[in-house]
Amino acid sequence: MKFMGEWMVNYYRDTFDMNLTVVRPCALYGPRCISGRVIQKFIEAALTGAPITIQGTGEDKEDFTYIEDFLEGMVRVIENENSRGELFNLTSGNARSIKDVADIVNQHLPTEITYTARDNQKPSRGTMSVEKAKDLIGYWPTYDLEAGVKEYI
Repeated sequence: MKFMGEWMVNYYRDTFDMNLTVVRPCALYGPRCISGRVIQKFIEAALTGAPITIQGTGEDKEDFTYIEDFLEGMVRVIENENSRGELFNLTSGNARSIKDVADIVNQHLPTEITYTARDNQKPSRGTMSVEKAKDLIGYWPTYDLEAGVKEYI
C-alpha cells in the first residue's frame, strides 16, 4: 500500500510536472497519537497495572519518532522550496529496540515485563536515514527516545 502510494505520487509528479514530495514517517508516538502502536500499548498497559508484553526477545528495532519532531519536519517540507519533488524520511534517525522502549516506560511507570512468541509476519526494521532531510530542509530531530517517552507520559 505504501509503495503504491509513493509510486502514484512519483507518476503524477513526472507525468504532469507537479511539485509533489514524498514523506516517510516511522513509528510515530506522542500526545493524541491513537494508532495503537507499541509505545502507546506499553504506556496504556503500565497505567492500568497490566504487564508490558514484548513479542519475541525485544531486540527488533524501529525508528521511533516523537510527533513533535515529525510535525516540525512537515512544516519544513511545506515551507522549503528545496523539498519539491523529493523524498524525505522524517524520523528520529536512530532505531531502538522494543526492549529499550519497555525499559524506558518501566522507569516512569513500573510494571512487569513479559515475553511472548514473535509474530513472524511482522517485518524487521531499522534506522531510516534523515541525512537528506537535514541537508535540504534543515530537519534535525530533537527528541531522543528517553525524552520523547517522558514527554508523552
